Amino acid sequence: MKKKMKLIILMTLILILSLSSVIIRGKLIEKDSPMKHLGTKQIMKNEESSPKNIQIKVEGYYDITTTKSKNTDSSQLPELNSSRLGQFFNQDEAIRLDSGQEATLTPAKFEKIPLKNKVYSLTDNGNYLIGQQFPTGEYWISVKDDLPSWEDKNGKRNQGMIQLVVYSPKKVKDSKSYKLTEDNKKMKVILANNKFLAIKTNGQNIVVTLTPVK
Repeated sequence: MKKKMKLIILMTLILILSLSSVIIRGKLIEKDSPMKHLGTKQIMKNEESSPKNIQIKVEGYYDITTTKSKNTDSSQLPELNSSRLGQFFNQDEAIRLDSGQEATLTPAKFEKIPLKNKVYSLTDNGNYLIGQQFPTGEYWISVKDDLPSWEDKNGKRNQGMIQLVVYSPKKVKDSKSYKLTEDNKKMKVILANNKFLAIKTNGQNIVVTLTPVK
């Protein structure tokens, strides 16, 4: 009888320790989550006649939307009326604005993306949080529209391209890079939980679609 009681007590202690470990680990994961490191709203303006660097007031993840723009040659902002999502900035980090430019920085929303016609459509450049905005899993990543070519500083026309990077917020070196081009508009990738899918295009925003692999 005593041996049985000791066994029950031992098993209870092991269960309690296991649950405590899960709770602590969950809190650590939550603490390190980008959802817990959001910035604060900030309006950035450059009313001067030359480019200007403007500092970030609060560290965190931001969605950036350009609301006014006359010239984007040297700016670090998205194109006019476009957004760049989920970008991390350190406090006092500077963003370069051209003359007459204005942008709104808001805390990154990391909004859930609805599944429509069996695909998730990503419409903006920036970082998408896997597992928060769409489920983890294996996907076909593709682009339907033509990729517009772009012109470099030497006037040379280059083929349009979308660069995709899957990486960990805490371990940027732990990353995989992919490219979608006119010759290769579709590829299969595995998107893991709590990582970012970063999308960058040359110029205008292009809709990238994620189709779950059955």
